[in-house]
Amino acid sequence: MSEHQQHQDDVDLGWFFRNMPNMFGHKSKKKMPVAKPTAIAKSITLELKDLILGKKVEIDIDCDAACLQCLGVGKVFVATEPCSSCGGTGMFTRNEPGIQMRMTCAQCQGSGKGQNPCEPCSGNGTRKVKQPLKINIPPGFPLGSQLRQQIDPGLVLLVNVDTVLPPDTEIYEEGRVVRTIRLTYPQLILGTTITTPLLEGGTTNIKIPPRIDLGQLIRLKGKGLVKSPMGSIKDRTDLFLLIELMSVDLTTTTPTLNNEFIDKETVLLEQLDALYNSVITQPSST
Repeated sequence: MSEHQQHQDDVDLGWFFRNMPNMFGHKSKKKMPVAKPTAIAKSITLELKDLILGKKVEIDIDCDAACLQCLGVGKVFVATEPCSSCGGTGMFTRNEPGIQMRMTCAQCQGSGKGQNPCEPCSGNGTRKVKQPLKINIPPGFPLGSQLRQQIDPGLVLLVNVDTVLPPDTEIYEEGRVVRTIRLTYPQLILGTTITTPLLEGGTTNIKIPPRIDLGQLIRLKGKGLVKSPMGSIKDRTDLFLLIELMSVDLTTTTPTLNNEFIDKETVLLEQLDALYNSVITQPSST
């Protein structure tokens, strides 16, 4: 085998191509390596109205975060001192069989500057953060979403927002909100006016028509969730009221009142049953 062939076999071609951008005296434009900001996760629980209207929340932060001086690297460049690896040139020469290459210094990233341990963090790259922090939940915040907030260059806060739904309220696909309304039998037959709370707070009066069917939905237009993430609170889905029959709980009453209620209810139901039978059995006038 010729000497030229032997040298060709000794060359690390993989290393050659990996380092091609930094070869032939081309200085890298990279600056000092910067670590990613420290990310900490917190969870908060809000009411549904807080997602609709928005809310300011205070969170206590107690964690180790990336140092603001060195951004987690643990060392800083010193302009007055040359790099100990390349002597301040920012480059070094590597000899391979049959080829000589000038490479960017890995220690100073081509700057030629020396590096000292970061004083604020003593070279650890971290700092202690312990403080209350106010965050802003914007109006129309999407249900089940995570809020990301940059605290400073070295710290990112990730807030998982859990939501407590109002009683008897369910949320379905496309932001459809259904609240169950329970009415007594007389209210179903005779009709009534009820006061129901709204998702954003406050109440509204709803007129229930006579002889309404069980399972019927009453639509309150524009009283549901904000349609688009961070959108206008004026552009909302609908709130639906689902009509169900209320069951009377007699376990909380005294035996005397319990028996009195049952006796009167029985008499009224018997009278109602007789009325139904008279209408059903009465022959048609045609």
